[in-house]
Amino acid sequence: MSFKIKKIYQQARSFLFSNMNKQFLVFLFFLFLSGIFWLSMTLNETYEQEFNIPIQLTDVPEKVVLTSDFPDSVRVLLQDKGYTLLSYRTALKLNPVKLSFKSYATSGNGKGVIPASDLQKHLLRQINSSTEIKAIKPDKIEFEYNFGHSKRVPVLLYGQVVPADNYYLAQTVFTPDSVLVYGNKPHLDTLKAVYTVALDVTDFEDTLNVDVRLQQPEGMKTVPRLVHAKFVADILTEQTLEVPIVGVNLPANKTLRTFPNKVKVTFMVGASKLRLIKPSQFQVVVDFNEIVKNPSDKCQLHLRSCPRIVSKPKLETAQVDYILEQR
Repeated sequence: MSFKIKKIYQQARSFLFSNMNKQFLVFLFFLFLSGIFWLSMTLNETYEQEFNIPIQLTDVPEKVVLTSDFPDSVRVLLQDKGYTLLSYRTALKLNPVKLSFKSYATSGNGKGVIPASDLQKHLLRQINSSTEIKAIKPDKIEFEYNFGHSKRVPVLLYGQVVPADNYYLAQTVFTPDSVLVYGNKPHLDTLKAVYTVALDVTDFEDTLNVDVRLQQPEGMKTVPRLVHAKFVADILTEQTLEVPIVGVNLPANKTLRTFPNKVKVTFMVGASKLRLIKPSQFQVVVDFNEIVKNPSDKCQLHLRSCPRIVSKPKLETAQVDYILEQR
């Protein structure tokens, strides 16, 4: 075994230190040196580079609620030698800038402004003296807050949710169905509901479950910002019921008789709602005033009311025979 290892070692040594390979090793050595020299020259040049610096709002009182989005970082354009900028990316990572809420929420109107000059002061404490801050974006940070004023309002759908053909939207359920909104009292007093972001959902045949973001009223904050929506699709079925015909606006001394005394009403309804539909929920009428105004041997039928859960209701016939009797 040791003989084989010794043999392999000798072959490798003779390969590496042959005349050709010696020249190759020398070439690699000088290539490495030139690379080091080029990198040193490159990093010694002056560059501009953008950094994302984390920021934190500290010392926020317990009763205070931020009603606007506070950014988690700012973009800072720094100028310095390449090796200094590289150090910010590696060993000397820039620390988060901590800003005291009490220093900027002093206007009393529920708003605070942090100018870029203040951000610059905090950054100068942790960067090298040779590093120049060329730009800070955004140039100021604005935030809004209130002292716990809130109101619970319902969540409403905004947009369109349309099931596939021969289906209809039987039910829309939001969980939670209401959210807590924080804001200034005058704004809260006029707020009646919070709407979802615009939805465009079509062509589904079963129950659809989605998480939906809520629109944020200006200067206010909703908790939570996301709700679960359940859209229940139900298949439509065509049904027919016989409904009694009744007279309206009849004088006390008149009686109306129609032939037939019932008419068929055809309508569309969800299969799950069919058992809830009764003939008494429909009203088919003949108006005496219409008969007097337009005398004829037939009277006009009108579908005056029907359940809200049905669609496309229609009468089998629009006219029937009738007689008026004196009481």
